[in-house]
Amino acid sequence: MTDEDAPVFPPAPDPTGDGSVDALTSTLTALPDLPVDDHNTLYIGLHNDLLAELNADPAEDHDTA
Repeated sequence: MTDEDAPVFPPAPDPTGDGSVDALTSTLTALPDLPVDDHNTLYIGLHNDLLAELNADPAEDHDTA
């Protein structure tokens, strides 16, 4: 595959202002280096981790950037 044929991936997501969410979404930067067969696993893991963060008790200490 030449550079012209290589897929173009979007840039890393902008910071959200929530350090916990930013840490989770930073895993997306690994996509270009993963085999396509592993993309689904990364997306499912990210979805589950973000859902857990969303459902976390807001009274707990969360990192906000």
